Amino acid sequence: MGGLAARGDPHGQKRPRTPERSETTARRPEPPMADRSQCEAALRAIAARLDVLAARGLPPRTPDRRIVCRVPDLSTAFHGELRDGCLHDIGEGPRDDAQIVLTVDSDDLVALTEGRLSVLAAWRSGRLTVDASVRDLLRVRSLL
Repeated sequence: MGGLAARGDPHGQKRPRTPERSETTARRPEPPMADRSQCEAALRAIAARLDVLAARGLPPRTPDRRIVCRVPDLSTAFHGELRDGCLHDIGEGPRDDAQIVLTVDSDDLVALTEGRLSVLAAWRSGRLTVDASVRDLLRVRSLL
């Protein structure tokens, strides 16, 4: 009896087989992705926050820009105008003259606006891409 028993037990006892991780972890169903109305509501929530800041005399120092937010998993885009520190004229559809283009999946857009996902973490992981000048990027990063 000089060697080790089955599965490395030094006392010669057989241990019961432990299930593999995939057997013990029940697969959770994927939550449904955010829909168009939830994405538009998320953008309108940003607009409402900016309106509150402006009403208090504290609007963010942002340039006036045309913004598009592409949502590839919904095959759509939303647009708006950033003027005087507020987000105006939010609507669905592309806009060819956008100066700032954000690309983010629907769930991540909602998570960003609810504060469950940081802009920096989303950008660093590639979940958020921003097509803008460096100056615009730095000035509008606080909007989300």
